[in-house]
Amino acid sequence: MKKTRRQKNTKAVSIIFFLVLLAGGLLLGTESSLVMERDPQGAVTAANSWRFMGRLPLFSRSVTHVKDVRMQEKSLSEKERRSSTHRSAWGMLTVPEELVIIGDSQLPYPYREDLSLIRAFLENPSNNRSVVRHPIDIRRKVASVVLLTLVFFSIVGWIWQKAAGRDPLAGAPAKVKPLPPAVGAAVFISAIIFLIWFFTAGHRVVGPMATKKVNLLLTSAEKNNASGVEQAVKKGVYLDARDGQSRTALMLAAKSGSADVVDALLKAGANQNLRDLGDNTALMLAIQAGHRDVAMRLLESGADIGAADSNGRTAIHFAADQADASVLRKLISMGAKVNQPDAHGWTPIFFAAANGSADTVRTLLAAGADARKKLPDGRKVTDLPYSDPSVGQVLAGFGR
Repeated sequence: MKKTRRQKNTKAVSIIFFLVLLAGGLLLGTESSLVMERDPQGAVTAANSWRFMGRLPLFSRSVTHVKDVRMQEKSLSEKERRSSTHRSAWGMLTVPEELVIIGDSQLPYPYREDLSLIRAFLENPSNNRSVVRHPIDIRRKVASVVLLTLVFFSIVGWIWQKAAGRDPLAGAPAKVKPLPPAVGAAVFISAIIFLIWFFTAGHRVVGPMATKKVNLLLTSAEKNNASGVEQAVKKGVYLDARDGQSRTALMLAAKSGSADVVDALLKAGANQNLRDLGDNTALMLAIQAGHRDVAMRLLESGADIGAADSNGRTAIHFAADQADASVLRKLISMGAKVNQPDAHGWTPIFFAAANGSADTVRTLLAAGADARKKLPDGRKVTDLPYSDPSVGQVLAGFGR
């Protein structure tokens, strides 16, 4: 028997509805990540990827030879310009701005708050890779779960129908007592009202809850309160959330020497290679603050020893500057470059001689540091004033 036109239309509508549910569920459950990489020639590639629940790749957009990032007016079609969407109450056209990464082409990027982080990476040629993630919020996660649950039951029903030869809900009215029309209508309308509120004003309730969790995480990190961090983790806080200076909880813990919190965050999966607005990593902050035990924990956990701050200084520069021979030896054993200059031409031995100690200078020289190198102004390491008088003796002993 040939299917009637009505049956065909019903099937087509069902398929379209199914695909809309599937696409909506996947898109609402995706999180964004921006990966910027610099090749040996200095060319930067930026890729904005979207993954479902942070794992399943959905789609990605990229731009090569990135040169700049800036806010610019969004390009509107003639139809959009004529519509009332982008017009004020007085009818004046208001063109919205969007963040655009500019290279061989232009890549619109939805998160304006990342402008300073992207710009810092572009302005710092010493860094080769940077990753910025944006996890999905609770409203999108709920919507994704609801839509994909409907998709799941739709698939189960279709398989059941194909296998059993009948609708799985056939005969349900005889077994299930329906709600009275008035009650059913009230439930339906209430559900619609709740959904509208949830997606338009729900952030007023959910937002403070999320902020409270983030504040608990960041405050606990600074005060070495490991139990507070564990509470925040159990509540589902995003571990790499940032404060106003783009510092994560791990960065705050490293700077304040909160060893217990650092251990808890690393165990929970915090990303230790993220950077703040000054391009400092948690390892750099720990070394600068003189927290040797925290720095050692981060190094043993695989911290990136080649990352450089906005002045081109890496962890080995800071260890030499802080006269921390233990961390310095650890960095050298891990392959840190003893002759790498910063943005001003200073190699680690210059920092060790000026602000460090004889032990740090001796360690660098033994690892192959070049004490004959000159700064852009012509000075050598022997021309610097030494904070430790015995530095001169060490340099003399190496025949410098």
